Amino acid sequence: GRIVSQLEGEKDMTDVILKKTQELLVWLWSTTFCLGKDYHMVLVCGKSTNVSLVHGLSDFSPVAFASYSFVCENKKIAFEVGQLGINLLKRFPEAPMKGRSMSGFAMSAFNLGKPLPEGVPMHDRAFFTCLEEGDIPWACYSSHGRFTQRWYGGIELQKVLAIYDQVLAFNRPTNDFVYHFSRAEGVPFLWHLGMSDTVEKAGFLEDVKAFPVCVCVFNRSQLECLFWEDSKDYPLLLELCETVLQ
Repeated sequence: GRIVSQLEGEKDMTDVILKKTQELLVWLWSTTFCLGKDYHMVLVCGKSTNVSLVHGLSDFSPVAFASYSFVCENKKIAFEVGQLGINLLKRFPEAPMKGRSMSGFAMSAFNLGKPLPEGVPMHDRAFFTCLEEGDIPWACYSSHGRFTQRWYGGIELQKVLAIYDQVLAFNRPTNDFVYHFSRAEGVPFLWHLGMSDTVEKAGFLEDVKAFPVCVCVFNRSQLECLFWEDSKDYPLLLELCETVLQ
């Protein structure tokens, strides 16, 4: 029954064991996300948030609240809790996982309460903060949001392309999965620039056969392009729809 905005003034957590428990729970979030198990992700986020609601705030509370905003079904509460997590970074300036806090909120609940273009700076801050923290894996995973947020937010396509090229250049030697995921995700905006053939289908699918998620994203992007083209190839449209849903 508490008001989310008032939680910012809660007491500090003093129990060392509870702090370690919360730390363990927030580190589990990315594992449950990659596994794609919604139940486990909600469980981890709910428990890490509940530690702060019951026992007070710690330097892991910002990322706990930001992660919970990713799974909360109530849009209003999701945005408020995510914003609380970001606000708490001022109270805990030495908090670990600041980049993950920003990224988790930017790619989910932030967009429920703010216009899409306003999320661009937070995606950029998340990426560069991860680099500063030495959190290279999360810098990779958060990087694609830098160009997709611009694309969906209606930013000039040439500016989207410039960031897209930066994202590919960063991930190509660093994270093979995110590199190919970003290539697949960029196909629709490349189509608008007349450049979608830079991600050639046969070669791309051969490159990503070890990454089913990338295949799914590529097929979804192909489907999006066909809609933009107002394609009447209904068998192909239905085939792609079925493939993506599977």
